[in-house]
Amino acid sequence: MIFEFIIIFILLFIILGLVYQFMYDIYMAVFIVCTTFYCCYIIVKVVFYMRRKKKAEKALETQIVPKANSVKTEIKETQKAEKKEDQNKETLKVFIKKNLQQGFKTSVIKDALIKQGWPKELVEQALKESK
Repeated sequence: MIFEFIIIFILLFIILGLVYQFMYDIYMAVFIVCTTFYCCYIIVKVVFYMRRKKKAEKALETQIVPKANSVKTEIKETQKAEKKEDQNKETLKVFIKKNLQQGFKTSVIKDALIKQGWPKELVEQALKESK
């Protein structure tokens, strides 16, 4: 970007030198036009550079934000799973206590629950806690 500014400045300087040497009567008008053009060119280049920089920053933020959101979502899902597991454990405790009161052995209750698809660890925890 700086290289472009320098090249354009040199070219405008050459044009001004030629106009001054061969067409002195329009020198001031050409000088004003060249100066205005160069200033506008610099302003436009700087504005576009800043916009590009902001877009790059926004793109970077959008890449970071979803990761943070996914972590929050993962935490919420984990909390929901824990709550559901606690509810399931309470259901198992009630079921186990009810069946123990009816006279079933713990091994029979455990086998029946595992056959029904309950996780073995959860069944064992519920059995320990319900005794």
